[in-house]
Amino acid sequence: MVEVKIRPVEKVVIHEVHESDSSEELVANVMGPGGAAPLAWASGVLFTIFPLNNDEADKEYINGTFHINLVEWCKMPKYSKVLDFEDEIDKGVRLRVRNMEGMEPYESIAAYLKRLGA
Repeated sequence: MVEVKIRPVEKVVIHEVHESDSSEELVANVMGPGGAAPLAWASGVLFTIFPLNNDEADKEYINGTFHINLVEWCKMPKYSKVLDFEDEIDKGVRLRVRNMEGMEPYESIAAYLKRLGA
């Protein structure tokens, strides 16, 4: 039988943070030609993360440190499975939101962001 281990992240390093005033602004900021970055929600915070992708960050991840290049976030007190979004460029976009409540490291990231925006 093959041994299976779970080795969770021990530390998160966020290099840049941007707080949006609303979920609409956050979505507008993360929309691109290929769609939107995945949205996550935990503890009253809607956010998306852009991991740092390079060889050094990959090596650190193996050792338990997750480097995030950018976190876009806003306060969103209640979880919603879907966000409807429309502006002058994007018409009638529906985006799924992943409920990460109680899941690490997302719960810790949300708690940190709440303290920043308090």
